[in-house]
Amino acid sequence: AILSFNYTRTVERLFDVPVEVPILHIHGFRDNKDPLVFGYRLDDKKMYPSHWGLNEEDGDYYINQQRQISYSFYTRLEKQLKIDELNDFINGLNVCEVIVLGHSMGIVDFDYMEEIEKGLNPKRWLISYYKDYEKNDILNRGYSFTSKIQFCTIDEILS
Repeated sequence: AILSFNYTRTVERLFDVPVEVPILHIHGFRDNKDPLVFGYRLDDKKMYPSHWGLNEEDGDYYINQQRQISYSFYTRLEKQLKIDELNDFINGLNVCEVIVLGHSMGIVDFDYMEEIEKGLNPKRWLISYYKDYEKNDILNRGYSFTSKIQFCTIDEILS
């Protein structure tokens, strides 16, 4: 099974995926004209109109307007997670290993990864990395499955 965070057929083309393999494009699929999910998670770093530490009562109309526009921009881009769709997809799958290719495992998708761990309970997470520092970044994010993680380069996975 393939869970893709990409909006295109990249994975299907690169790996010549058979038609019977279930695929979920969790943030939408361009070819189907799905609404595409963009954005980031605000989580515990909520953006407020006074985010930059400026006093909202400072009386400067232009600074207040800039603050409001920035606030509006960022709050509109907050990603809405599709946890129910993910759980519907993984329900019933028998997976012993999760392979992660080209994904930063960043905080923006933390909840997805934890749901995968909870729903599938794989024996191993094989995660590709590009630079050595990325390994520590991933391990320090607080995933519940860090003891199951093994790292390798994409080339190692593909060989």
